[in-house]
Amino acid sequence: MSFKSLKKYKQVFFATKQYFNIWFMKKFYLNIIIPSVISVLLFVLTIFLYIIPHYQDNIMNGKREMIKELNNAVQSLLFEYNKSVNEGTLTLEDAQKRAVYRMKNLRYGLENKDYFWITDLHPKMVMHPFRPDLDSTDLSDFKDHHGKKLFTEMVNIVKQSKEGYLDYSWQWKDDSLKMGSKLSYVKFFEPWGWIIGTGMYVEDVEIEIQKLTRNLILISIVITLLISFLLIYVSQQSLKIEKKRQTVVFALKEQNEEYAALNEEFKLKNEDLFEAKLLAEKKAREIEESESRYRFISENTSDVIWCIDLKTLKYTFVSSSVKNLLGYTPEDLIGKSLNYTLSKQSAELIEEIYQREILNRKHKDTSNNKFTNIIDQIHKNGNSVLTEIATKIVFDEDSNPFEIIGVSRDITERYQLEIEKTRLSNIIKYSLNEIFILKLPNLKFSYANQSALKNLGYSLAEILHFSPIDITNNFPENRMKWISDEFILIEKKIITFETEHKRKDGSIYPVEIHLQLFVENNEKMLFAFVNDISKRKEVENNLKESESKFRNIFNSSSDGILILDVNYEILNANETLLNLLNYELQEVRNKHIYDFVLPLYVEKLEERAKLLKNNISIESIEIEVVKKNGELLPVEINSKVIVYENSNAILVIVHNIFERKMLDKRIFNSIIYTEEKERERFAKDIHDGLGPLLSTCKIYLHTLKDKVSSDTEVHQYANRAEQLLDDSLLSIKEISNNLSPHILRNYGLIQAIKSFIDNLIPVTKVHFNFEYNSENRLNEIVEFTLYRIVTELINNTLKHAEASLVSISIKNKESNFELSYVDNGNGFDSEKLLSHKNGYGLINMENRIKKLDGILKFSTSLGKGVKVEIFLNLNTNQHD
Repeated sequence: MSFKSLKKYKQVFFATKQYFNIWFMKKFYLNIIIPSVISVLLFVLTIFLYIIPHYQDNIMNGKREMIKELNNAVQSLLFEYNKSVNEGTLTLEDAQKRAVYRMKNLRYGLENKDYFWITDLHPKMVMHPFRPDLDSTDLSDFKDHHGKKLFTEMVNIVKQSKEGYLDYSWQWKDDSLKMGSKLSYVKFFEPWGWIIGTGMYVEDVEIEIQKLTRNLILISIVITLLISFLLIYVSQQSLKIEKKRQTVVFALKEQNEEYAALNEEFKLKNEDLFEAKLLAEKKAREIEESESRYRFISENTSDVIWCIDLKTLKYTFVSSSVKNLLGYTPEDLIGKSLNYTLSKQSAELIEEIYQREILNRKHKDTSNNKFTNIIDQIHKNGNSVLTEIATKIVFDEDSNPFEIIGVSRDITERYQLEIEKTRLSNIIKYSLNEIFILKLPNLKFSYANQSALKNLGYSLAEILHFSPIDITNNFPENRMKWISDEFILIEKKIITFETEHKRKDGSIYPVEIHLQLFVENNEKMLFAFVNDISKRKEVENNLKESESKFRNIFNSSSDGILILDVNYEILNANETLLNLLNYELQEVRNKHIYDFVLPLYVEKLEERAKLLKNNISIESIEIEVVKKNGELLPVEINSKVIVYENSNAILVIVHNIFERKMLDKRIFNSIIYTEEKERERFAKDIHDGLGPLLSTCKIYLHTLKDKVSSDTEVHQYANRAEQLLDDSLLSIKEISNNLSPHILRNYGLIQAIKSFIDNLIPVTKVHFNFEYNSENRLNEIVEFTLYRIVTELINNTLKHAEASLVSISIKNKESNFELSYVDNGNGFDSEKLLSHKNGYGLINMENRIKKLDGILKFSTSLGKGVKVEIFLNLNTNQHD
């Protein structure tokens, strides 16, 4: 090609280049810009034409299902009330009133303003929570704003299909001034002839759809903007890159054209050289392909391929999979000796084999120069790895060995599996339980272990011709088909049941069978594990007999018996206790024991519970329990930890002490009454007998003093004697009043305590604070007892406590009476006092309150004063 031709070619080439640039820009816009815009439009259309309508349908369907399920839940409530009517525990009228009350207060929804209503088939409104004006109203002509007779249509729906949906216009929840479209679900409650309805407002769904639409529009705009910015950026970068590439391509093409013109002249001369080059390249490719295949195999197989030079016994090649097997890289091992990765014993074994093979080769025995063995190789971390190696010795043309090629494979897992297989086989074979393998679907035995053969008395050859029917007592054939269908059709994995096995000699024994599906060689089989449950059945029968005896003792006991769980909730109660309290068992079961005792006993019961929890034995106590009619019953309870139904429980023996309490109370009242009468008589004798005598002595003394008025010394003695007589008269008056205070008998406990305190104020520095909420009179015996206790406490405080303040509080409310006495004195050690048997006064107070069926709580310690609390139930102390 000449220079002019080359120049002309360049001009044509540059013209073509400009045309190509224009073509490229058009193609770029067609291939990138337009598809991107179409994708965004399709995305937006998909949202508004598919996603939003589909979401709206889903919401509506969900709402429909929700109001249907809510209606079904209310139907369940009505069925419970109807069941009570059928059982006779409620009248129909009471049941309907309770049902209407419950449904009237049922709410749901975000604002808790969605509700239920009831109509009948007339239709007449039975109950509407937000439109009480419609209750008991005839709704036959009731229409919504669109003229629809909605309640009549509800009747038509339930008459036709018992239930269904209806849309109409109704007031917005509890707002009677606002109307909204509503979709309701109604269902017929046939036993009472009621139509139960509830609904949802369509506007709620529309609000959700509008919210979703706004969010999707916002997301679409953001995505569109992001795609647009991304598209502009990509377009600019793509244009820059493509322009650079086209410039380089055209430059290369131009240069190649020049070289092509020059090389054309040498083409003929180089043909022979080119053919030789092609032949050499072909050979090189073949070698490269062969090497590539070998490298691919060695790098991708899990087995390790290695080569060892026999002269140095060092690695010359190791595949990369050695990293997984021994933890080394190929570079770690190449140049290292064979012993580097072998245990001493394995190295000696390999060397012996190599020497034998080399010796055989020298004797012209070339029958086998390959061998396989199992050896231990050493991992990089020092652990032993069990491997299987296959090796081959490579000889040269003169039969001299020069290289070993080997493959190593980790067989640790395989070896473990073989051990596990052997162990499992032995477990199955020698298991004490019967083990069978059955074929599906005919359930023929294909295996039976030694225990099965020994228990049944058959040989394996006999068993292999049997099915479960042949060794089972009264095993129906339809059950065989059921078992087969369960595993084949339903694909159940495990079935457990009990039956009876029949031995060859005809004897029968109970068994529990566990069937499990497994697959062997693509064939479904059943593994049967059979447990002889003769002993368990014997134990179960003994337990049933023992339980029967327990039940007889439990229900025939003259004392009440309670069994509580560790949380003190009732598990069981015998008939004696139930009759005592007038309850049925289902009424008390799972209720807390504190529901049946007065609150004032709870603290004492909690203390006993702590002691029982720590396995500390406790003595019996007396409390009052509440009967079903509200009456109080005094009982004595004794508690003990037992095992009940395989769990720890509390056994409580409840002994009725009502008669004993009444007798004790009569005796106590008689003692108190007699004691007070005796006090009154003694006070009267002192006041009416000794008082006048002392007064007469005073008169005589005064007369004597007048007659010897001249004797000063006699006057002094007379004045002193007169003062002593005055003091004696005052003491007699106080003693008489303390023995039988007339204020207590005439005006009651409050006034008597006030009078006692008023008499003490002039003669003591102690400040008294007396509070009370009622001056109602109590039972005479109760007033006597409480007055004596209060005065004894005050006297003890004045004698021993060195207190500056005494607070007395009396609360008399309905049937409960509480008295609190507190002083700020130095207190005392109550345990030490009682241990030395000096606390008779305290014990006497506590016994007196117990006789009144009350509780006395006493708390004190050194330096912290004394606090006494008394609790009485006035219902048990109404009569003498």
